[in-house]
Amino acid sequence: MRYHGGMKKLRFRFSLRTVIVVTLLFAGYFACWPVTEQQGVDDVSRHRHERHQQLHSVKPIAPLIVRGTDLSGRLNKRDKNGVYSLNSVQYHHEYYVWFFGFVIKVYGPVTPPE
Repeated sequence: MRYHGGMKKLRFRFSLRTVIVVTLLFAGYFACWPVTEQQGVDDVSRHRHERHQQLHSVKPIAPLIVRGTDLSGRLNKRDKNGVYSLNSVQYHHEYYVWFFGFVIKVYGPVTPPE
């Protein structure tokens, strides 16, 4: 390394093996996206159904990461057509890490055990 004007020039050096391994890991992670869209959504829905807790929607937000949205609100009285309307709607998001059949809740509102 040479000194230019009193400052040391910093150069990173990577081996070809390191570049190939990092590229393969990166590509492998993003190759999991279609599998997460199909199997991951089903596994998270099944995981919640086994605990008698339904989610409004379950969608993948990244490879191996699934977000479940719970919709809750209060019903008003019926209007003149006999239809109930929602007074206020609250969305609660729960995040899950899915790894080929294993489901781990990583963030969401805590519900006390029954």
